[in-house]
Amino acid sequence: MDDQYRSKSEQGVSEVSLRTQRAEKLDSLGRMAGGIAHDFNNLLLAIMGNADLLDQDLKAGRDGQALLDEIRKATGRAADLCNQLFAFAGQGRFHLTPLAISSISREMAPMLRVAVSRNVTLRLDLIDDLPLIEADPAQIHQIIMNLVVNASESLGSAGGVITLATGSGPLMTADRQECVLGEAGVGSDYVYLEVSDTGEGMDEQTLQRIFDPFFTTKIQGRGLGLASVLGIVRGHQALLCVRSRKGEGSRFRVHFPAASVGVPEADRFPPRVSATRSGSATILVVDDEEYLRVLCQRMLSRLGYDVLVAAGGRQALEIYRAEHERIDCVILDLVMPEMDGLAVFRQLVAMNPEVEVILTSGYHEQEISTRFAGEGIRGFLQKPYVVADLAEVLDRVDRDRVSDHPQAAPDQES
Repeated sequence: MDDQYRSKSEQGVSEVSLRTQRAEKLDSLGRMAGGIAHDFNNLLLAIMGNADLLDQDLKAGRDGQALLDEIRKATGRAADLCNQLFAFAGQGRFHLTPLAISSISREMAPMLRVAVSRNVTLRLDLIDDLPLIEADPAQIHQIIMNLVVNASESLGSAGGVITLATGSGPLMTADRQECVLGEAGVGSDYVYLEVSDTGEGMDEQTLQRIFDPFFTTKIQGRGLGLASVLGIVRGHQALLCVRSRKGEGSRFRVHFPAASVGVPEADRFPPRVSATRSGSATILVVDDEEYLRVLCQRMLSRLGYDVLVAAGGRQALEIYRAEHERIDCVILDLVMPEMDGLAVFRQLVAMNPEVEVILTSGYHEQEISTRFAGEGIRGFLQKPYVVADLAEVLDRVDRDRVSDHPQAAPDQES
């Protein structure tokens, strides 16, 4: 009888725990949605307000350059916010390159000392001659800055010491127990980046929520913060370990796999080159969003290209089937309803193995190049983009065509 009662009791506790976890997840998602909506709403106000003023100035014959600059700034900040969201999802724009973690940490020291409070001392404990890691420099900068600023804010008015340290070696047992993300490979060597502070530390309840988007223990302060750090770490296949106890401060340690070689060039799209000429060819633009089709069409027209447009994959295939002899290149959106970019691309290749396709997407180039490795994609255009970006990728595709088929190049007069 007692065992039966205990079993029912334990089941009840388990159900309550699951309901609590679901409620916390919903609360986290609600906070994230509200925070993103707040930030985007402010950016939309800057864009719409300045665009309205610009419209009035242009009609009145006044110079609108200052307003145009403000619109560009706001859209740039919106793109940065999108990058943070991609980082949170582990899908940030990563451009991997061999890095010396101690060197990049040392270079950031002056900036970090300005970012922390005046009553905080920043100490460096950096070991040189560590193995290299394969990482995106901009994303490593963001990890270091976010962790150091978070430590500074945790110290508050009392002040204290923040230590930025680096090291290497296999993962210790204690580190394994403190990992909040990732699993260590057996016998794997890691290069670590560590930020520790002499603050009050965190209780277990706070520790469980520090990576929730827009979670904060401060009256002021919002943003993805440590959530974006988690996403960047995930995107680099690294590990994140956290140690914090009340009265003992906190320590965040990121373990990166040591790099044996640089990133293989075969796994990347060829680097961009500067655009040197405009087009005189016909390009098919495929995107399910009308305003993006119109925008791309206008950009291409400015560059001198003839443009055909398709509102989706099936229409694109119909147009290409009818007009393939005059279509020189296809700019293809990756994410579309009914028929996505990959399915469209493969059917285009079935029609014409020599078809030249440039993929466009909000995903980062590293993920696209890995996903489409060996498929024959000629180029990639990252959203958002401007006319210069479009011109560069088209120019590179044109140069690659001449390189692959020298006979197609115009004969040189002797």
